Amino acid sequence: LERWDANRALLWRADLGAPAATPPVVHGGEALVLDARGGVHALALADGRPRFRAELGEAPAPAAAADGMLLLQERNGELHGFSLESREVAWSYGLEGEAWSGPAVWDGRVYAAGWSRRLYCLALRSGDDVWSRPLPGAVTAPPVIASGVVWVVTESGELLGFDARSGEPRAHQHVTHAPIQAPPLPVGDRLVVAATDGTVAAFD
Repeated sequence: LERWDANRALLWRADLGAPAATPPVVHGGEALVLDARGGVHALALADGRPRFRAELGEAPAPAAAADGMLLLQERNGELHGFSLESREVAWSYGLEGEAWSGPAVWDGRVYAAGWSRRLYCLALRSGDDVWSRPLPGAVTAPPVIASGVVWVVTESGELLGFDARSGEPRAHQHVTHAPIQAPPLPVGDRLVVAATDGTVAAFD
């Protein structure tokens, strides 16, 4: 893992002991990176010194971090809330299906979806259920929160929006018959969606 400044000068380099599996997440003055063996490394952002290493499991996508918690979704569907203060797993939650994307975090809540065809909203600190909603297809892209709405796209080519607090449905668009595997992109007051068949659509 390396850190470079704006002038492309190397600030530090750290050996993880295994290939990095995902891009690093920066939180609380630390760079947090997952390796290919399922290890989580915390390095001081200032100089790259190791802070700690923990074993959590193989992740298919980058973790998310907020309020001193690291959220890691394993490929087998296990979602973990890891406390960066205690350096221990605070809670785990099974999504009842494989996961191919990472979770999203907003306002004390965690949002996750996978092949179980369900969108889950959990409490960030405890992992308790807040709400969940059925989806028309499996999910391989992370949820996106914009303007208080959590957006999710499916392998069946649909875009769905739910109130991020209550889970009430806000939108449902059938974009294409092809899978959508990239997260929706908020641009101003619009949401841009791209599917694997080349379809690109924007919604107000």
